[in-house]
Amino acid sequence: MTITIGLASAVALPVRADADPSPPPSDKVAAVERMADYFASHLAMSGGFVYAYSADLAVRRGEGGPAKDGVNWNQPPGTPGVGAAFVRLYELTKDPRWIRAAGAAAKATVNGQLLSGGWYNFTETLPERRAEWCYRVAVANLDACEKIDGNKERNNGTLDDNITQSNLGFLMWYDAVTKGQDPAVGQATQFGLNQLLKAQYPNGAWPVFLGRVFPHRRFAAAWRARLPETWSKEWVKPPNSALVLNDQLVRDVMRLLLAADQLFQREDLIAAARRTGDFLLAAQLPAPQRGWAQTYNLDLEPIWGRPFEPPAVASRETAGAIEALLQLYVRTGEKRYLEGAVEAADWLRKSRRPSGDWARFYEMGTNRPLYVKGEGELTYDDKELHKGYGLVGEFGIEAALDLVDQVAAGKKPAVFEGWDWVFEPTPYTSKEPKLALGKVDKEGRLVEDGWISSGTFIRAVRSLGPQPGEK
Repeated sequence: MTITIGLASAVALPVRADADPSPPPSDKVAAVERMADYFASHLAMSGGFVYAYSADLAVRRGEGGPAKDGVNWNQPPGTPGVGAAFVRLYELTKDPRWIRAAGAAAKATVNGQLLSGGWYNFTETLPERRAEWCYRVAVANLDACEKIDGNKERNNGTLDDNITQSNLGFLMWYDAVTKGQDPAVGQATQFGLNQLLKAQYPNGAWPVFLGRVFPHRRFAAAWRARLPETWSKEWVKPPNSALVLNDQLVRDVMRLLLAADQLFQREDLIAAARRTGDFLLAAQLPAPQRGWAQTYNLDLEPIWGRPFEPPAVASRETAGAIEALLQLYVRTGEKRYLEGAVEAADWLRKSRRPSGDWARFYEMGTNRPLYVKGEGELTYDDKELHKGYGLVGEFGIEAALDLVDQVAAGKKPAVFEGWDWVFEPTPYTSKEPKLALGKVDKEGRLVEDGWISSGTFIRAVRSLGPQPGEK
């Protein structure tokens, strides 16, 4: 049954404590508004967006390369990211153009929701290809969905890469700001949250794909993680039932659950968040390596993910787990979540490389930085590494360590009060590229290396600062 709720039970959205009361310079706002107008009037397709556009608009790009004709992208900085940027810009300017643009993106988002409650990587807008998918607004029920042939992904909403989380977050934000003026948005939000809660496993973990949820009886209550006695130095395909923290899946679910709990004040949401936190504590590896792996088996032992993701302690995912635990601690006051985050932060501080950054992976037992060459050759040498996958970097770890210090000192970090997680355009680092708003032309285009980037537009809107009305 779909529960229809409009504006988040009319809960007021608090202003961030660090909001700057002084407005940004008018010329800066004007440049960003030109960019927004160009995105809304020239780049939107059925209200949705992709990652980037060639300067002549001949090519649209999603993750990994050109996007097919008629496709919008459901991962930030695609439709949910750009749509959320419109909401933020409306909060700043009160110009109705931007909430109308956000509404068009919200409609595109609703049209891409699957019967599983989530979103796949992209949404088809062409009628003949939409017929191959189990879109909630078009397919009556799961029986009708099963009759669709030739597309195994037809109902496969995903929690990977902040996809379903950011789409629900965008709809929640839009619905709150517009005071529930579009019932379809509220319905999609509640349907998505209800389906998400059904997918959580008894041990508090989450599936990667909402269309491939395994029988819950296979997932016992969480026990403590352990290191395997032996592990293969060559790639071993992980089981379908693997438990995954990769790409900050669990952190992004936690952000969504706590934002939804604040808006809707539903006990089942905070209960799911607690189960998620308890899973993180159970999956935290034993001392002295009190971090997390990317991928586990059902015995909570680290295992291989993809051929370039060995069983190891993962610095980036550890930073994400720290943030999730801290946010849950701030919400509940339960000290075990803070203690787990502090222990993990201690491990990260001790594991920093002499160069000041971190390896993505650390060998179990020895804590030596572990790297990957080619498609799966393990090495301790950080030269000639696997291309296309960050094996060395900052990974947002500095930001996570700063959060630990703030919370341990009794402070409530402002970032926990915002919606930035919905449209985070640079998930691999806390340092964003410098903006060049002076190069925005009269049409509103900012061309970088031949491309007009959705991520750049999002950063431009965010550069205007936190605004009243932001959660």
